[in-house]
Amino acid sequence: MTPKPQAFIALPREASESGLQNVIEQALHNNGVEPVSISIANFKSASSITANIQDLIRKTSFVVADVSGANPNVMLEVGMAMGMGKPMLLLSRSRAPELPLDLAAQQVAVYKPDDLPTVRKYLELWLRDVIAERVS
Repeated sequence: MTPKPQAFIALPREASESGLQNVIEQALHNNGVEPVSISIANFKSASSITANIQDLIRKTSFVVADVSGANPNVMLEVGMAMGMGKPMLLLSRSRAPELPLDLAAQQVAVYKPDDLPTVRKYLELWLRDVIAERVS
C-alpha cells in the first residue's frame, strides 16, 4: 500500500482563529493528504524547533503556506521548503507590497478572509495537479 502523501502547513497563529487552518486541513483530508504542522509546545529549545521543522518539511510531499503579513516563522518555513524544492501553494490576503520580492515572483493565491470556501476550491484544484504530477 502506498503511504498517504503529507502536506506541511505553515500558517501564522491567527489562521486557526479565522478558520483558515480548518479549511486547509479538511481539504487535504478530503483529497487523501495528511496535514502536518508544528506544535511549539512539544519542543524544548529553539534549536530543536528548527531541526524538527526541517525534518517535518523534509518528510512531506508539499507545503501549503499563508504568507499574509510576512510572519517571520512562516517565512522561515517557506524558505526551508523552497531550499528543499518542495511544491508549494502560497496563500495571502493581499498581493504586494507586503510580500518579499522573491515570493511576489511566485504564484500566490490571494484570498479574502471572509471567503474561505474559495480557498478550499483553489487548494483542491492545486492538489489535483500536484498529486497528478507525483503519479506521472
